[in-house]
Amino acid sequence: MMPKKRTRVGWKTCVFDVLGIVDERLSRLASKNIDGGIFAAFSLGGGTFNISILEISDGVIEVKAKEFDSSPRGEDFDLVLVEYMVEEIRRLILWMSLETK
Repeated sequence: MMPKKRTRVGWKTCVFDVLGIVDERLSRLASKNIDGGIFAAFSLGGGTFNISILEISDGVIEVKAKEFDSSPRGEDFDLVLVEYMVEEIRRLILWMSLETK
């Protein structure tokens, strides 16, 4: 049984009427009380890169597109991000040292 179906069955067993199950990205965006616009919500958890394109209008969230890629592992992305940040910090330190001379 798929995870969302198991969740739905579990809640129905507890006598809840399940209208729908949303993923983490959508629920986080919905919790921000954003008035409207088009947003890209993404996550890099569990070894996959997930992205959803969402449009919010009049309190309604519509999922325009949703995709995932299991090839760029979360750890790989973390390494790239850390390397980028280290390089930016080095540039900032160099710039600051040149400014003080």
